[in-house]
Amino acid sequence: MSYFQTSRDVGRDGQEVTYNDGMRHMRAPFSRMEWSPAAPLESKKTCADPRVSMLQFDPGFSDPNWCVNAHIGLVLSGSIELEFEDSGEVYGEGDAFVIQGGTRHRARNSGPSPVRLFIVTNP
Repeated sequence: MSYFQTSRDVGRDGQEVTYNDGMRHMRAPFSRMEWSPAAPLESKKTCADPRVSMLQFDPGFSDPNWCVNAHIGLVLSGSIELEFEDSGEVYGEGDAFVIQGGTRHRARNSGPSPVRLFIVTNP
């Protein structure tokens, strides 16, 4: 028995968008998407909602710029160092993090393998 009236559509980027009783949600088919270069040693998969993405930082990646966007992230593989103005933290596979908007931070991968993250950004 279905409790919702469901309809499906294709978004402008070719990704599936589903509507249940007028409530919009989307599928992010990361497993079928190609990695796109974003910066040196950085690749990205972005879905219909650009706030939701997967990031890969290759060994040696170090962001020279400070970011102040809010993020919720989950480390899928590898480990990442997040530098804050007055401290730093290392997050490994399975660790999640929440960074409040306005908090200056930047990322670095000084490990021997790529790090992959699922991340939601709120500018």
